[in-house]
Amino acid sequence: FTGEDVIAQIDIVNDQIILKQASIKSCKGSLFIKSRISSGQSGNPFELLVKASRVDAQDLLRSFDNFGSKTITANTIRGTVSLDLNATGKMNNGKMVENSMKGDLDFRLNNGAFVNFKPLENIGKYVFPKRDFKNITIDNLEGNVTINNGILTLEPMELNTSVINLDLAGDYGMKGGTDLQVDVHLRNPQKDEAEVNREAKEKNRKKGTTIHLNLIDDKKGGTKIKLKTKNEKLS
Repeated sequence: FTGEDVIAQIDIVNDQIILKQASIKSCKGSLFIKSRISSGQSGNPFELLVKASRVDAQDLLRSFDNFGSKTITANTIRGTVSLDLNATGKMNNGKMVENSMKGDLDFRLNNGAFVNFKPLENIGKYVFPKRDFKNITIDNLEGNVTINNGILTLEPMELNTSVINLDLAGDYGMKGGTDLQVDVHLRNPQKDEAEVNREAKEKNRKKGTTIHLNLIDDKKGGTKIKLKTKNEKLS
């Protein structure tokens, strides 16, 4: 992790290291961090508060070891992100203990892109096998996520990209436990590239057929896609 113009206060109290109100220019933006880490027999428990403003998504994920994720990583995400993260977890030998983080994350991604992002590639193969899902640009994306021992619970959110528009909600497991609802709008987003009226663009987004899918754990370390039997809308 690298930064400049650092302003911080560090307290060492018994078996705790406390980082108070650290302000850092880093990742091409700015970070505000508060943290507390303690020594323990089963790893070092920590508390972490991060507020990031217009930082480079790749640099941020790399600096924080991808926040424990194996899918959403510095290799798969591009763009500028602002976020609020309030979390707890454990560290061991300077690394985050896998699936130990719990907390809440609010984020906004601007000028974003997915590169070789397997979850979307799998959906693309299922619905649009002839479209290029290797490099995908993303409209401004914002969402709210609860993190609990390797499970990311997404509140209902819209994902609008250059090749596909989706509505998402449910659980995504970093190491299993995925049960994610996915509504796929079949209308080609490129038809609305020239539309500047936001309300008209949103209305057009919902035109045509929508497929209701379920992305679930395949019990083999990956995920599989099922068509919802009742074709019900995302809840």
